[in-house]
Amino acid sequence: MKDIGLEMVTSKEQELQMRIDWLELGLKKIIEHSLDEIIKEKAQAYLDGEPTTADEYNESQIQESQELMEEFGKIVKE
Repeated sequence: MKDIGLEMVTSKEQELQMRIDWLELGLKKIIEHSLDEIIKEKAQAYLDGEPTTADEYNESQIQESQELMEEFGKIVKE
């Protein structure tokens, strides 16, 4: 008899089944954690890629700055 954790093992088959169960549980936890992280990363990437009103405002500011620089360039040349 072997003592694994709190349970007493009475056969080699029982010991192997307990080890298989332990490994399966560990792999499931790893997969769940990995999937959670992948989902979080994909969600963040998706949200980061979405245009917002701030992006629209920034684009209009860039356009306005370019127009002002062109006007300034024209004034300086005169």
